[in-house]
Amino acid sequence: DKNALVSLPIEMGRLTKLKALSLKNNYLTKSNPQPIPAGVFTETLLIDLNLHGNDRLTSTDLNEFEGFDVFLERRKKKKDKSLHGGAMVDMSVCGLK
Repeated sequence: DKNALVSLPIEMGRLTKLKALSLKNNYLTKSNPQPIPAGVFTETLLIDLNLHGNDRLTSTDLNEFEGFDVFLERRKKKKDKSLHGGAMVDMSVCGLK
């Protein structure tokens, strides 16, 4: 959080056990290449991603990132399981508007 990041290294996709990632209050924006490598969404176990405070990035931008659909499906399955257990779950798109 608050690290003035504009992107993550492609090697982040090698963190196959990564489940949670907080990138609050940085400078991520829609760019080419995308600031969060596709491997982070497709090659990890990520289910919790917090992007709150990245004002230059919208949920629409995020939905266009390569691999994001894989992350959303995995997250939905996990959150659906929690809902059936009676837990209250935030289903907003990673803290973005």
